[in-house]
Amino acid sequence: MEEYLLPAAGGGDAYGPFLDALRALARIGTVSPAARATLRTLRSSGRRLSAYGDYRAFLQHEEISSAIDEVLALP
Repeated sequence: MEEYLLPAAGGGDAYGPFLDALRALARIGTVSPAARATLRTLRSSGRRLSAYGDYRAFLQHEEISSAIDEVLALP
């Protein structure tokens, strides 16, 4: 799953596959130390996590942020 996290963390805007990877990690129930570090960095970056430029940007950002928090809460 990490290969889908890295592009978004590097500034990319492929948030569809990124969100899918987050959901998969949540279902799997574990996260690697590297993926955890990547998600922590991305979550604290202050970037808007969305490819949209309208009201959907807020909605997508909130959905992605919530999914990141869910994955980071995993053991």
